[in-house]
Amino acid sequence: MIALRTLVAALLFPIVLGAGVDPLWGDAPPLLTLNPWSTAAIAQTWDHPLEENKGWIRNDGQSAHVFWYNSYGRIRLNRQTYAPTLGYRVLYIDLGTHDPLLPTQLTDQSLVLGAPLWASHGWRLGAIAGAGYAGNSPFGDTRAIYGMGHLQLTRTLSAHEFLYITLDYNGHSALLPDVPLPGFGWQYHSHALCGLAGFPTDSLQWRPLPRWRLNASYNVPFDGSAMLRYRVVHGLYAFGDFQNYLEGFQLNAYPDNTRLFMQFSRLEAGLRVIHEPWVDISVAVGYAFNQEFMRGFDIRSLAPVAQMANQPFVALEIRGYW
Repeated sequence: MIALRTLVAALLFPIVLGAGVDPLWGDAPPLLTLNPWSTAAIAQTWDHPLEENKGWIRNDGQSAHVFWYNSYGRIRLNRQTYAPTLGYRVLYIDLGTHDPLLPTQLTDQSLVLGAPLWASHGWRLGAIAGAGYAGNSPFGDTRAIYGMGHLQLTRTLSAHEFLYITLDYNGHSALLPDVPLPGFGWQYHSHALCGLAGFPTDSLQWRPLPRWRLNASYNVPFDGSAMLRYRVVHGLYAFGDFQNYLEGFQLNAYPDNTRLFMQFSRLEAGLRVIHEPWVDISVAVGYAFNQEFMRGFDIRSLAPVAQMANQPFVALEIRGYW
């Protein structure tokens, strides 16, 4: 099961999807809105609810019961392969606690528009612009509103190789949210292998054998995942994966330039059923650990706030193609 990497609470770096790659394997709206459309669908959606077993806060023993719902997707505005595309993300986290160290709930909601600007002789230029809100009281604190912008220049080197040069601004990033950052990447893709090396994203998708697939990804500063999938029979897959992510939120009670950060790690295993084009559902059980809360401006100045006990969880993932 593929969990979020952040809409967008990390740096943006779109990847052109290669043959045999899951259409929604990737970060979230910014990543998706510049991707080519390879099917007749006009919309793709991804929904991932997760509920942990009832636990506690290690600092003071207060009870906690985490429910997590992450949803994102994209909608194209015309039928072209490279179409202007809207991308959205809605993240809701209910911590299920009355501990004074932590808020009861957290949310991150954003909307972006990605569009091709120019293409000629193997070069392609695209742009993304949007805004979001990440806090503990939806749209109740203007400091939690953030902007996003992305420019991507792509050079087709061959039928299997691409070069990317990017400039990103993400006012919600865990690293330097007030500074536009340059990026780059070299990508190779074929039916069996798709790899991206660069900054701020590195990724690998590999089919070592017909029934097996390995997906791995790293996004600056701390977001990463790895998934191994096995095709049991046609339409039924078994998988196991690891995820580590960092999310930031502006709280009402916090001063300016100080956010609450939640870092978490997960191990899970489950089954995925695919019956194209109508059914794509995964169910999983797993274990959440390293659930830490910190405060600061970004990762360069974080101080510990609280730590949540490790807990098992159950999760569901639904992908839609419309």
